[in-house]
Amino acid sequence: MHGVEVPLTTPTARATTTEPVIGHQLHAMGTTAELMVVGGAGNLLVEWAVGRLVALEASWSRFLPESELCRLDQRAGTGPVAVSTEMADAIGRALSLWYVTHGRFDPTVRRSLEANGYDRTFRLVAPAGPAQAVVPLPAPGCEGIRLDHVHSTVSIPAGVSLDLGGVGKGLAAGLVERGASGACVSLGGDVRVAGRGPAGGGWVIEVEDPLDESGVLCSRRLVDQAIVTSTTRFRRWTRGGKMLHHIIDPETGAPAHHGVTAVVAMGDAAWWAEGVAKAALVAGVAEGLALLERLGVAAVMVDDLGDRYPTSYWEQSA
Repeated sequence: MHGVEVPLTTPTARATTTEPVIGHQLHAMGTTAELMVVGGAGNLLVEWAVGRLVALEASWSRFLPESELCRLDQRAGTGPVAVSTEMADAIGRALSLWYVTHGRFDPTVRRSLEANGYDRTFRLVAPAGPAQAVVPLPAPGCEGIRLDHVHSTVSIPAGVSLDLGGVGKGLAAGLVERGASGACVSLGGDVRVAGRGPAGGGWVIEVEDPLDESGVLCSRRLVDQAIVTSTTRFRRWTRGGKMLHHIIDPETGAPAHHGVTAVVAMGDAAWWAEGVAKAALVAGVAEGLALLERLGVAAVMVDDLGDRYPTSYWEQSA
């Protein structure tokens, strides 16, 4: 099967096809979003995908006071709150990840992030850097959250705030459903492909080495799959003379420091792969590998020294 080589964050074809290939790049959800559509009404499909990204960000952003997520967090402790179907689905996904990772992935880390200084759009976080040290705030966990899919309502206990992160990014499959022969959507370190690539086969994705931006950690040929990278080196800032990052250990409320720099994981859905990758990074090498093996995830962990620890499923996916 032939494929087109696509860097993890740059879905640019290196092979030719008789079908039109449309690429587009924009800033969305705090990162660079890159879209590639093969065949179909390319420009119209890209326009649809851009519109979806903008709408999802307006709904889920914790930095937009009028977003549905912020309005939901403001009503914590008031009982069932009616939410959109998409919000209910995203919360359902986050809760399922919390349960299967035994709390290593936790969507209630919003106040923990804010306590560490990540309380505004990241481009405004890094330059601030006050001298005083932060006081970590452990995450409360999801035990008291109640989700009613039938009535599309959510009950959140007082004092709990959600950060949904990337649990709802599923645009590639939507593009194919709307007539594209194939699609590749890259959001930061998350890539999801659907259908066939520009060369008529699968999509070959090159994964950047987390310790060397000019190097390649690996490449994988994907068909209707996702591959994501969760890393401590992406969003970093300084507080009280200490380097911090955005992946929070829910138990301590501080950035995770268990010797793991990055986890690369594959899955049928980007939200699932991203959630378990983040959980494994928080857990550390030994517990993280055990978690990934238990869940049957093709993944590789990279420690702070650059040593690699693949799951048995990772070797099978090569």
